[in-house]
Amino acid sequence: MAMELALEHAPSANRVGALEHPVRRWLVCTVGVVLFVLVCHAALRFGIERAGLRFGAVSATVAPLYAYVRPHLKGWLLLPLACLGTYSVLLRRSGFLTSWSARRFAATLYVLTLGVATTVAMLDGGPDRVVGPYTRLDLEYAGAVAAVNDPVEFLRTFPERAPTLPMHAQNHPPGAVLVLWAAGRVLGTGPAPLAWFSVAIAAVAAPLAYVAARAVAGEGWARRTAVLYSLLPSVVLFSATSMDGVFAVPLAGAFTTLLMRTRSPVRGSLLAGFSAGVALLMTYSAVWAGLWAAVYVVLSRGRLDRKACQTLAAFGLGMALPTGLLALVGYRPVDTFLTCVSAHQRIMAGTAHDHVLRWLGLSVGNLAAFICGAGLLVAAFWLSELPRGARSHRALWYATAVMVGLAAAVPIYTLEVERIWLFMLLPVVVCVSTGLSRLPAGQAVRLWRYLVWAAACQMLLTEIWLETYW
Repeated sequence: MAMELALEHAPSANRVGALEHPVRRWLVCTVGVVLFVLVCHAALRFGIERAGLRFGAVSATVAPLYAYVRPHLKGWLLLPLACLGTYSVLLRRSGFLTSWSARRFAATLYVLTLGVATTVAMLDGGPDRVVGPYTRLDLEYAGAVAAVNDPVEFLRTFPERAPTLPMHAQNHPPGAVLVLWAAGRVLGTGPAPLAWFSVAIAAVAAPLAYVAARAVAGEGWARRTAVLYSLLPSVVLFSATSMDGVFAVPLAGAFTTLLMRTRSPVRGSLLAGFSAGVALLMTYSAVWAGLWAAVYVVLSRGRLDRKACQTLAAFGLGMALPTGLLALVGYRPVDTFLTCVSAHQRIMAGTAHDHVLRWLGLSVGNLAAFICGAGLLVAAFWLSELPRGARSHRALWYATAVMVGLAAAVPIYTLEVERIWLFMLLPVVVCVSTGLSRLPAGQAVRLWRYLVWAAACQMLLTEIWLETYW
């Protein structure tokens, strides 16, 4: 901290000289990222309006985002502003980032993450906006809870039941419905307790980001990483109003466990795989954690040797374990997967990758959605530092880049993927923390502040300017 303060108050000439090169690179990349998103939007709009192409539920107005323009400024805006103001005070005038104990920091971070997500969700109408998605029983997982009389029987008969369930429950594994069923047994089955349960679980991802970054970048940058993660647009906008925030928590656990330097890599990989396997029972997007793990482990070892094979085998075993345990009571993972794929194809008929132009539009649009969800300036910093970051933390940066690239290009997702990127933002933001930690301390702290408040401003403006289904 003393070094940071010294650099913060260094002579202006030295400060300008230290800032010039990386900030210039970041700003140039930011301009490029913004132009890329604008060109992508123009191309998708042309494809939708002039060429007759359809890209899922995305409209021409705001493509590639699943939203529509509806500016709304209401008195509820005071709540997120007050929450962000409290956050700002803690960041600048307390020992939150420096002297607080790790346990106190993590607990406060959890409360702040929960507060920002819920108050931003309330911005357009108060607490009812948090509960709103869970009242759409014909579309959401909550609408399938009533179909669960016996959870074991529900698992066994899921392939047959799926066509009668709400839309999202049809093309996802049954784990999400069973999680809500279990929560309902304790809290009540109404939309409100289930919605608030999902918000409370989703906020756990921010402390996990802190633990993950601490294993890579050290205590100081771990705290700053967690703060940045808690304010990323996708994290805030989609963790308080959908089950995707719940899905992101076991995936964050998988990334975190792999990044931690444990005495037993095989045991750590087994635990990481098990965490990803829990997520796999709720979303098939968990396969990207497996891809990330494979690239990360091989690059960490430098070769595919015996130790790397043992580590990957442990991860694979752990990932298969939750599904295998449920198979013992009658769960049919293959039939369930085929049923979900069939439902997805039926629901998204005419909007998927059945044409080369649509595949190209979806792939490029998915990258643009990733940039928007990660925060324009945060994504720009990640891209600008990719060549240098890959030299100092090769396994982390390359594994994350491969995961993001393939998730965008593989013909699986239609354009409403802002929530998919929520699952992948933890390794991205840990990469950012390593990139910042390589810079002179004062310069890095200053740049981190820019990224934090740029992400917060983009998140607020997105919520004020656009209306999303969530």
